[in-house]
Amino acid sequence: SISFRIQGAETPHHVPVIVRSAAHPALERAARKMIILLENVLPGVKTGIQDQPLTQLEFCQVSSRFARWMEEYFKVCALTGLSTKPQQHLDDRVVRVLEKLSLQSLVQSAPTATLAQSVGLTAGHLDRLFVREFGATPRRMRENRRREEARQRVAHSGSPFKQLAYELGFSSPAHFSNWFRRCFKTSPRAYRCQHST
Repeated sequence: SISFRIQGAETPHHVPVIVRSAAHPALERAARKMIILLENVLPGVKTGIQDQPLTQLEFCQVSSRFARWMEEYFKVCALTGLSTKPQQHLDDRVVRVLEKLSLQSLVQSAPTATLAQSVGLTAGHLDRLFVREFGATPRRMRENRRREEARQRVAHSGSPFKQLAYELGFSSPAHFSNWFRRCFKTSPRAYRCQHST
């Protein structure tokens, strides 16, 4: 999940674009490279990189990776017929909840009822809007994000599994390991051995 805003835009607007990474591997690779660079350049920063100090070299590296990602993003938009202009048909309440979801911590995420109330909807109505637009409820999208984050961190971060468990909101390493095994049919250790780069 990558969210960005361009300063100076006349009307800032969050435009969600959802595509399957397996169908667009070049976009996935460009995103991963950018995220890995940002994690190295700005350790500890989880959300929001605005106003973060960078050296000139780091700025050039980040700009280069971002440009590469943007190139792949626009290719995907062209291939799939996605508009790069704000989508007027998307319910503004859905857009606001998507933005809240993207900023939520994996450790302390708001329940669907709280998200729905924040935009004047019931939980059931919000679920129906999300399923209509994206084929999944906010809870399912949050769980998918957690799965993907766990998969990427296990494969590429090198962090101890105990640390990953707590960062991803699990009560214990055993709870995380059991959940990971249910999701991916293998243990975190075996997955890291097979997929680490």
